[in-house]
Amino acid sequence: MADPSKLPFLLKLLEDDSPVVRAALAEELSSLGPLLPQALAGLPFGLDPGQKQILFDLLAERQRAVLRENWPAWKTLQGNAEKMEAAYRLLTDFQNGPFHKTDLTRLLDVLADEYRSLEGSGDPYRLAHFLFKTKGLRGAGEESYYDPANSNLAYVIESGRGLPISLCAVYLLTGYRLGIPIEGCAYPGHFLARVDLGGTRYLADCFHGAQFLEEELFWKDHPTEHEQELRGPVSAEAWMRRVLNNLLEAYRRSAFSPDAEIVQELLDDGNQG
Repeated sequence: MADPSKLPFLLKLLEDDSPVVRAALAEELSSLGPLLPQALAGLPFGLDPGQKQILFDLLAERQRAVLRENWPAWKTLQGNAEKMEAAYRLLTDFQNGPFHKTDLTRLLDVLADEYRSLEGSGDPYRLAHFLFKTKGLRGAGEESYYDPANSNLAYVIESGRGLPISLCAVYLLTGYRLGIPIEGCAYPGHFLARVDLGGTRYLADCFHGAQFLEEELFWKDHPTEHEQELRGPVSAEAWMRRVLNNLLEAYRRSAFSPDAEIVQELLDDGNQG
C-alpha cells in the first residue's frame, strides 16, 4: 500500500497528460485503497472541479483495467459457489471503486454467523425467512430497478434491495456457508432459487419475499418449451453471463458508456471461451 503522506506530491501530476505518468499515478492512488478519502480530506488545499474530474477518471480507468485483468481467474476455481463468489467479489470491487472497500465475503460471513446464532438449523425455508423477512432483503423498486448497484452484492446486502438473481445469489452463498444446498433456476425474466424440502423440490421467489411453490406446480402454471433445461442447476458461468447482461443493460440505460464497454468485453470473452 502506498504512503498517504505522498498524496500532495502525487496530485501535482494530475494534469500531466502523459499516458505513462497517468498509468503510474492511477496505480499509486488506487493502492491507497480505503485510506484515499481520508487522505484527500486531510489535505491543506482543495482540488478544483477540473482536478476532481481528472482524479475520478483516473481511478475509474484503473478499476476497469483491474477488472479486465483479474476476471478470468474465477473460472479456474473448483465448485459453483466458489466461482460465483469470486466473480461477484470482482464485480463488487469494480462497482464500489477505490473509495469504498466493502468486503463481500465478510458481509456474507456475518449473515451466516447471525443465522447460526438465531436458528442453528440447516433448513432452506428458515434461512429464506431469516434473509427475506427478518433481514428484510427484497426486490428493487420499479423506479430503481435498472440501477447498476442492484447487481452489486455488497450494495444488495447493505441496502436490502436487489434484482431477483442478486437476491438468489445472497441466498445461495449464505446457504453454502451453512451447508444448505441451494441452486438457481434461470427462468426467463425472473431468476428463482431451487431447494429441497422433505424430498420435494421447491422454487423460491426471492424477489417477492421468498415465496415457495412446489416445482411441479410451478411448471404447470408457467409452461415453457425450455422446461427440461430449466429444471437443471445453473452453472457459475451461465449465472455470471446473466449478471453481466443485466449490468450491460443497466449501464447502457444509465449512460455509463465506458463501464458498458468493459462489461461487453467480459461477455464477448466468455462467449469465445
